[in-house]
Amino acid sequence: MLIRQCKALLRFLQRCLDSSICEDAYQSIFLKLSAVHGHPPIDDKRAYLYRVAYHQAIDRTRSGICQRKLMEQARELLGEPKGGGRSTAGAPGRIYRSC
Repeated sequence: MLIRQCKALLRFLQRCLDSSICEDAYQSIFLKLSAVHGHPPIDDKRAYLYRVAYHQAIDRTRSGICQRKLMEQARELLGEPKGGGRSTAGAPGRIYRSC
């Protein structure tokens, strides 16, 4: 099921996440689903797959937000300017607007 839905699932993840982490999210989904033994049985496998993908995207987004906050705090402690000269365009957080 996961292999049949690969392209559609990657498109879904690209709408929710920064494209640089979509493949990693897909691999995490694969590992998570490979550990499912079917107890209790899953009635709608496609819906379950997308639910897992959605939650993976949320987890990745939260992780990215946390990492940015920690980097900002570290820069403040080191006396560096905010943002560090890097753009935050396309950063995680798009999930709440597009999914």
